[in-house]
Amino acid sequence: MSTGPSSRESSKPAVVYPAPSRWLAALAFVGPGVVWAAESIGSGELILSTRLGIAFGLMLLWVPTWAVILKNLGPGYLHGRWAVVFGEGAMDMYARIPPRRVWPIIFGILHILAGAMSIGGLAASVGIVAHTLAGRYGPVQAYTAGVYILTLIIALLGIYVLLEVIFMGMMASMVILTVVLAVLAAPPITEILKGLFAVGYVAPPASWATVKAPGVEPVAPDPLVTILPVLSWAAGGSASHIWYSYWIVGSKMFGMARYGEWGRQGGVDKYKEMGDEDWKHMRWWIRTHLLDAILACILTVLIIAAFFIAGYAILAPRQLLPGGVKLAEVIGEMYTAYLGPRALLFVLVGSFFILWSTNISQSVGWPIIIMDGIRYIYPKITEKVSTQTLRRIITVLMGLWALAWALGYATAPVELITWASIFDGALLVVLQGVLSIVAWVYVAPRELSKVLPKERVKELIPRVPIVINVICTILFVYFTGWWVGRTLGLIR
Repeated sequence: MSTGPSSRESSKPAVVYPAPSRWLAALAFVGPGVVWAAESIGSGELILSTRLGIAFGLMLLWVPTWAVILKNLGPGYLHGRWAVVFGEGAMDMYARIPPRRVWPIIFGILHILAGAMSIGGLAASVGIVAHTLAGRYGPVQAYTAGVYILTLIIALLGIYVLLEVIFMGMMASMVILTVVLAVLAAPPITEILKGLFAVGYVAPPASWATVKAPGVEPVAPDPLVTILPVLSWAAGGSASHIWYSYWIVGSKMFGMARYGEWGRQGGVDKYKEMGDEDWKHMRWWIRTHLLDAILACILTVLIIAAFFIAGYAILAPRQLLPGGVKLAEVIGEMYTAYLGPRALLFVLVGSFFILWSTNISQSVGWPIIIMDGIRYIYPKITEKVSTQTLRRIITVLMGLWALAWALGYATAPVELITWASIFDGALLVVLQGVLSIVAWVYVAPRELSKVLPKERVKELIPRVPIVINVICTILFVYFTGWWVGRTLGLIR
């Protein structure tokens, strides 16, 4: 009978979850990308991008904008796509790359330092905002320590979700307010477009921005020292790309992410069970994931451009630069210039919640990356120590080290954030970019061809994002190489 094959096909259990079959319906499943965009707002957009716009002017708007586009649709997307296709996180992807099992260990070790510096820089920034909210009463270090100890408690108890509505509400309010402010203060659109497409243009900073003053952290006279951190943390650093794969797996919907979970490698065996209907759903999950990444890219570019333009249009003419103990005060000036002094409290509270929520999410996220590294150093550790206990131990140890960094840079958070961004967002992103190319060009086709014909394998390999990732990696190699050469005195 002609209906035989189709009947057998329809009676087979679904391998992947039914996917939305229209772009509009796919919007309902967008989520990991929004979390990614929200996580990257913190220090990169609020502090580093604003400082870049103030000190260098509109012609450098291309720096954060193209960094976001290339990183979101290059290495960031490839990490998430791996979770969709293989049902495992990025650290398990690294484990498949020769020499096998070595790369997650290397990333786990390197992220111990990168994570402590990153968390510490944000903790110091939160402490300064809290100190300003309290009327600058007492030492800044006391506020830094107090707020970060509370951060650690929230991370250990796992109650971040209970506060997420408050954090996201305040973050959304601040973002909307900043976008409105940028629109009101924006120069002509032709000037903005010039800055967006002046790729490669580099100019020295305004002379006043390089002058040391009490309570202010100046920018370096060498533009590369300021440009590289913005490139590095626009759309997050290497850790954000790894977390994105975790969020995809945690969704339990996108393609093979249905079977993914922390602490276990995915596989390709499920592809043997897939019928035509499953492949239709798989294609739409891939499209939905692409939509997720594109929306994250658009959202992040909109936010980063708003902070950049607002800083350029409002604070640069007044020669005000956020940083040091005057970080919160100067950021507040950006809003009160248009909204009046009554808006200051709301802006300070909003800035506090933006930085604090990012600080909490990092305090929760970095230990998981390190746990993945430990899992490959000593695979049986999860049999002897529960996942929750191991996470808490690493969170405490990591937190104490991060607190030491925060207290050491309590009055100079931008300096610590700068070093953290270069380490996490430049050096490690270059390594990530290279590994992602190897994973998708060599490892993925080899693994998938074991169970699938060539035409099916081609459907799962993302060609354009691989090319974008190559361009992104070359860009970061170029700027990072110049920065290292300048720092070591090898290039003048």
